[in-house]
Amino acid sequence: MRQKLIAGFLTFVGVLGLTICTYAAPINFTDGIFNDTDWSSSIIFENGTQSASFTAYQVTAGGNPGEYRALNQHYGGNGNIITAHLFNGATYIPMNQGAVASLNFSFDTILFNGGNSNGVAYGGLIFQNNSYYRAGYELVSSNNLNQWENHNLNLLASDFVLVSGTGPAIPDFSPTGSTIQFGYVGLNGTAGVPTSTSSGIDNWSVSVNAAPVPIPATILLFGTGLAGLIGTKLRKEKNTKYKTEDFTIV
Repeated sequence: MRQKLIAGFLTFVGVLGLTICTYAAPINFTDGIFNDTDWSSSIIFENGTQSASFTAYQVTAGGNPGEYRALNQHYGGNGNIITAHLFNGATYIPMNQGAVASLNFSFDTILFNGGNSNGVAYGGLIFQNNSYYRAGYELVSSNNLNQWENHNLNLLASDFVLVSGTGPAIPDFSPTGSTIQFGYVGLNGTAGVPTSTSSGIDNWSVSVNAAPVPIPATILLFGTGLAGLIGTKLRKEKNTKYKTEDFTIV
């Protein structure tokens, strides 16, 4: 009877092992200081025939609180511009650190001048395989000038779209994926006339949530079986000790 119970228990644990997973703690990248040397920026998209330009730099006071990163964008005519801003230290390698389940972006924004486009939009950015992908569209409108606003984006790989580069349509979050670098994008368009906008970002962060890793049933079953053998051996040694003591003549 005991052997049947043990066999049944081990079988149950083995089946249960098919659904048991390990979850790694999120890996976080954050910046609220925005030293200019920590960030790299470029124009990754523009349409129309007019010239586009931008500046991005650290401002030492007026943030939420303290330092923040200013973004000034200009477009010379009808069209729009997307600028990419990458945090130099924010990289994750799925093939070494595990597949990515989701990303959580958070940041504060402020608009000083919405220009003729009446606003600026910010979103999450990743750079992989020499390609830029963006997701989210957090509009900072002229209705809220000079006010800090917080934004949170919970994103999957399928939420990102390819903006620039020759990579696949969406980024590769799988266990074979190459290095991913994180940042943010700034977008603004025009109303058919030249425009300039001025805005800022503070308390930028991204959390990388790794995909759960299942524990193979064979490993769990082996561990459980090994523990059972050790327990059996200990019981036998204990029983042998008692029997010896019972028949010892003093």
